[in-house]
Amino acid sequence: MIESEFGVKAAQAHALLAELAAFVSSDASAALAVEVLPEVLGAVRQGDLLTCRLIERADRCGTYAWDGAASTQAFVRQISGESDAWIAKRVQVGRALADRMPVTAKAFGAGDLGLDHALVIQQATKDLQQDLAADLEAFLAQQAPP
Repeated sequence: MIESEFGVKAAQAHALLAELAAFVSSDASAALAVEVLPEVLGAVRQGDLLTCRLIERADRCGTYAWDGAASTQAFVRQISGESDAWIAKRVQVGRALADRMPVTAKAFGAGDLGLDHALVIQQATKDLQQDLAADLEAFLAQQAPP
């Protein structure tokens, strides 16, 4: 995908999710909620993965400094309004997915695990020797419940 199309697709996803969120109120049927919830949860997981990957790219490239932010966390806090804990989780997972968690990245992309699963795997493997960390990462990623 060409980079200029990427921003357009992100804006379209945002608008579509806003439309869906506005549709659901206390008047929406429980049957609708039960039917649609698995798809929305899948979309949320993909959104979490995308967020981690985008934060990692901004972090590694130092592009966040273009807006005058002193750090990745300051930049993301400014544009998201989220807490430092929310941001730190995504920075840690984004870095680990890019650097040393290929099986987790693949499972996350397939929707087989989510952000919290990835964070547990990152925490469990972060201080281990590279070969042991790779083996444990693969095992844990394959064992995570969907």
